[in-house]
Amino acid sequence: MCALLQACQGDRLDPGIKMRTEVDSKDSLGYKIPIHSDFLIAYSTVPGFFSWRNTTNGSWFIQALCAELKANGAHLDMLTLLTFVCQRVALDFESNTPGDVKMHQQKQIPCITTMLTRLIKFTPK
Repeated sequence: MCALLQACQGDRLDPGIKMRTEVDSKDSLGYKIPIHSDFLIAYSTVPGFFSWRNTTNGSWFIQALCAELKANGAHLDMLTLLTFVCQRVALDFESNTPGDVKMHQQKQIPCITTMLTRLIKFTPK
């Protein structure tokens, strides 16, 4: 399911922040970007939900992130990597606590918030 919402979330205004095209040049042309540009926030789970971990291997989210960075970190951008992290967590993990029926066979999905204005890529050493 895809939901697109166009709605105000408050009454604050964003005046932007001045940038220069060249860092050391006083004569460079300036431009403005929104104050909240270029943030990428990756939560291990959606608000209000449990974030799972394996007592030996660590959290599902970090396991999936490490696996994805190792497999594809040199050639995919960060947002694409995080999409595959979400896929790994959603499909490859399920809680295994047969002694606690409420906690048994539970799932998790990471939550990614992006205000990126460009791609983030890692370069090989």
